[in-house]
Amino acid sequence: AKTLFPVAGAMGTAALRVGISAVILLAVFRPWRQSFSARDLRGLALYGAVLGMMNLSFYLSLATIPLGIALAIEFTGPLAVALFNARKPIHFVWVVEAVAGLGLLLPINAHAASLDPVGCAWAGLAAVCWALYIVFGQRVSHLPSGATVAVGMSTAALVVVPAGIASAG
Repeated sequence: AKTLFPVAGAMGTAALRVGISAVILLAVFRPWRQSFSARDLRGLALYGAVLGMMNLSFYLSLATIPLGIALAIEFTGPLAVALFNARKPIHFVWVVEAVAGLGLLLPINAHAASLDPVGCAWAGLAAVCWALYIVFGQRVSHLPSGATVAVGMSTAALVVVPAGIASAG
């Protein structure tokens, strides 16, 4: 993706990554051989839509902020899920450790003001989508894993590829 960025841009790179992944996963797992209920298909649609938005928003964040900072911001999504589901004291200890690690990555000083707020917002949206990806992924975890990922990535491609085509041609 790094070498595609200057040529295709953020949306084009995300579209290529997600679109090619969907084609490969469809060819390998052939999800049309599975029988999905209407409820399963709704769950897969949500799972795939947030997967697509997570990828697209993360790549859009990389257009204006450094990779490490974008990843640190994006990681707050799964960290929030972990905090929400923490039940034992040790769970909270690990969340605090992760927050401390993020503190080492994020520029919590005068340099923070120089970060592009739009790029940070895209990374924040990627964080929300990553959290939702975990939640919606859990809801479809009873389905065959290969077919689930193939349908999810195909749905993600339906979200991302049109944006990539519109942006990069």
